[in-house]
Amino acid sequence: AEKCGITFDSEDNSLALALGGMNYGTNITELCTAYTTLFDGNKKDSTFIKKIEDKNGNLVYKHSIKKSKAIKESTAFLVGEMMEECATNGTCKALSTLPYSIRAKSGTSKLTNSENNNSALCVGQTSLDTVCVWFFSIDNQVQNSLSPQKTLELSPSIRVKEIFEKIYTTYPKDFEKPDSVVTKKIDSISYKEGIVELASENTPERYILNENFDKDYVVKKVSTNFLTASKVNLKAKENENKITLSFNALPHEKYTIIKKDENDNEIILCTIKNKNGEFTYNDDKIEKGKTYTYYCKAEIEISQTSNIATSKEVVVSYKKEKSPLNWFS
Repeated sequence: AEKCGITFDSEDNSLALALGGMNYGTNITELCTAYTTLFDGNKKDSTFIKKIEDKNGNLVYKHSIKKSKAIKESTAFLVGEMMEECATNGTCKALSTLPYSIRAKSGTSKLTNSENNNSALCVGQTSLDTVCVWFFSIDNQVQNSLSPQKTLELSPSIRVKEIFEKIYTTYPKDFEKPDSVVTKKIDSISYKEGIVELASENTPERYILNENFDKDYVVKKVSTNFLTASKVNLKAKENENKITLSFNALPHEKYTIIKKDENDNEIILCTIKNKNGEFTYNDDKIEKGKTYTYYCKAEIEISQTSNIATSKEVVVSYKKEKSPLNWFS
C-alpha cells in the first residue's frame, strides 16, 4: 500500500489495519493516487490541477506525471476486474448506465454509537482517468455527520458519474487485458463448492466459466465432474411404514434408484436429474417380514455415450416386530 501512495504512521501496526483502521487515516489525494496503480501497476501522483494558462493561452504550469512501479500489471488488472462488478451490480451500480467500461469502489465509516456516517466515498475509474469523491464530517460530531438518508441523497457514486459525464466528449476505450493475464475455462460446479478447477474436455458449455488468471499462477487441476460418474453412497433408514433412501446428488448427473425383491426382481423406483444436495425417496410399498435390496445408478452423458457408476447395494429386512433396522451394505 505504501508503494501505491498511502502514508502510514509508526503506530499503524495492528490487525485492524487490514480493514482501514489507521491512526491518522489517509486523504482523498493519496486514495486517488493509490487507485491509479490499477491502470498498469504504476503509481502516478494525483493532482487537482492539470495545467494553468494565462489570459492569452500561454502555458504557465503543467502537472508532470511521475511513475513508479507499485504492483504487477497482472495484479492491477485482476483487482480492477473485480471493481467492474462493483460498478455493474454492487454498491456503485449508479455508474452502470455510463456507456463505457468503468470500475468503482465505495466505502463508508460510521460514528461511534451512532447510525450516522462520518464519511462516504466512491472511487471510479475508466481506462483514462480516476475520480474520487469523498464526503466527510471534519469534526466527527453527530450534528455534522451523514444520516443514512443523507448518505443516499448525496451518493458519492452519483457525483462520480456526473464528473465523468462532463469530462468526456468521446468515450474512453475498454480496459485492455495485459499479456501477463490469460483466460481459462473453469468448471462452475466445483467453483460453487469453493474449488477452482479447469473444465475438462467433456464439460458442457453451460457448466463453464471463463476466468482470468496471472499467467504464472494458472490453476492446473482438471475437474473430474464430467470424466466419470460419481460413486453414490446410498443410505437406508426404516421410518414407520416405509423405507427412506437418501444420497447426495450432483446437478449434472442423472440418478436411478432400483429396488430388488427376494426373488431378485428389479423395479425402478424413480429417476431424477438436475438435483443438487441431499435427495430422499420414501418407499412405502413394503411388507413386514420381507427383505429388500436397493441400489442407485449415477449417469453422466459424455458426447454421444454415457458413463455409469453404480452404488453398493443396501439390504433392508423389514420385520414384523418393532426392532432396530437391520441393514448392511
